[in-house]
Amino acid sequence: MSNSERLWRTACALNGRARLQKPLPPLFFVTDPERTPDPAAIAERLPVGAGVIFRGFGAADAEAKARALAEVARRRGLVLLIGQDAELARACG
Repeated sequence: MSNSERLWRTACALNGRARLQKPLPPLFFVTDPERTPDPAAIAERLPVGAGVIFRGFGAADAEAKARALAEVARRRGLVLLIGQDAELARACG
């Protein structure tokens, strides 16, 4: 069995045992400052219940973009995760 198969089986087993009150979205949009300069515009078109993983990578406008995404997420029923920046996550609620 390959390492990727082991990882897949382990993830499936853990997922099956997880008793999450709110299951994770089946679809995630992952941002990138260079490839998605306006992530809020993309988030506006995601289906209700989708997830967004915001990765600011220390960009100067990261907080403004994260706050805009947070507003879109609240209004449209999306799950927003802020990657690698707990302070920014707290600031965005």
